[in-house]
Formats: sequence, structure tokens, C-alpha cells
Amino acid sequence: MLAFELAKMSFREMIKKQTKKTFDVWKVFALYLSHKIIMMDVKEKIQIKAHELFIRQGLRSVTMDHLAQSLGMSKRTIYENYEDKRALVEEDAKYFYHLIKNETDRIIHAAENAIYGLMKTVQYIAGVVQQVNPLYFSEMRKYYSSAYKGMAEMGTRRRYDITAWLLKRGIEEGILKDNVNIVLVAAFVKEFVLHKEQLLDEVPVLYYGDFERDILFAYLKGISTNAGREIIEKEEVIYFEQMNNYGKEIPKFKF
Repeated sequence: MLAFELAKMSFREMIKKQTKKTFDVWKVFALYLSHKIIMMDVKEKIQIKAHELFIRQGLRSVTMDHLAQSLGMSKRTIYENYEDKRALVEEDAKYFYHLIKNETDRIIHAAENAIYGLMKTVQYIAGVVQQVNPLYFSEMRKYYSSAYKGMAEMGTRRRYDITAWLLKRGIEEGILKDNVNIVLVAAFVKEFVLHKEQLLDEVPVLYYGDFERDILFAYLKGISTNAGREIIEKEEVIYFEQMNNYGKEIPKFKF
């Protein structure tokens, strides 16, 4: 039986076909496993293509017809894997979160020290945001509030956990003061990031980089030792050169 035929066939249909001959439990089980593996592969392809289209075009403009055409498959195959578009968007919010989580994990663990880890993470997020159509987030918030809320909550917890971990590491490395209140500072950074985009919309004279220079990095210098401040002052020159050319020189990241 061709893999394509298996992919289109439900488990119930496979059992019916098998039982018309001889009911062989192991053969049915083997068919079931083959079916699951094939369908998992198809589902993953749908998720990857949907995410690519969503972040480029926004959510509302990507129809199931459009997605099916882009994948070269039928809408029926998509609906066999996702109940409806809302289910697909819900899954995409989790998918996007985990893409960013995996990359930020790699960045902070590869960083030479805690300050590098924090600055490189902020830079990476800026690059990601630059590549995403703003409609992705605004339409998710307006039309798929459950998905947006879930992604926002995961992101908020994640920012707190990363910051707390980096602060602890920085103290151990001797580049942050040992009397830093980790819980308080981690909460501050979490709220800082949470409200940054909102303030950029409300105060038109603010630009990308203003927050980092005047709030985040200024605060970070205040809780750093002399060795930590030297690292920040050296790295922020490079950082803000990139921020001043936002959208031109910030490295592009593959989703």
C-alpha cells in the first residue's frame, strides 16, 4: 500500500480493510504506526508552511485555500490534521514560542558571560520582531485572543526565568553586584519588555534603542561591578550602531 494512500486513510478504515481478510492484530498495529508517522510528517509540513505565511502576510489574509495551494495538497488533508483555522493559529502560537525559546536557550548558554547573554538575547528578539508582519500579533490579539493570551503568558514566564538565571550567573561571575535582588530585577525586566511596544506606539518621539539605552542598560550598569560596566560600555556601542540602522544592519534570523 502506498504511503500516500495510508496518509489519506483513517485508522478505522484501515481496520475495516484488514478485517475483511484476516484479523491480524500485529499487522493492524503496524499499519497504525505507519499511519501515525506519515500523518505526523504531514502535520509538521502544514505547521511550518502556515507559520511562514502567517509571519509574512498576517493571519487573516492566509486562507485555508491559500495554505493548501502553497503546500500542494488538498484542504481535506489540512482539516484531517487541524480542526479549523483557529486550531492552526493556536498551534502556531506555541510553535513560534518554542522556536524563540530554543534559540534563546542556545544564545544564553553559548554566551561568554551573563551580560553578553542578555544583550545578545535582546538583539536576537529585535531581529525576530523586524521580520514579522505586525499584523501577525495585532490580528492574533483581536481575532484569536486565546492563542495570543497563551503565547503572551508563556513569553512572560520565559522572560522572568531567563533574567533570573542570567542575574544569578552574573553574580557568580563577579560582573553583577552580589546584593542584587534577583526576584525584583527579574520582575522589572519582565514588565519592561511587556510594555515596551505599547509605549513605542503611544509616544511617537521614542525610537528602537531608546529603551535599552535610557532604561535597560542604564539600570544594568547600576547593578554591575566595575568589570561588568566595562563589558556593557564596550558592547553597547556596537549594539546601538545596529539599532540606529534598525531593519538594515540587524542580523536576519531563520525561522
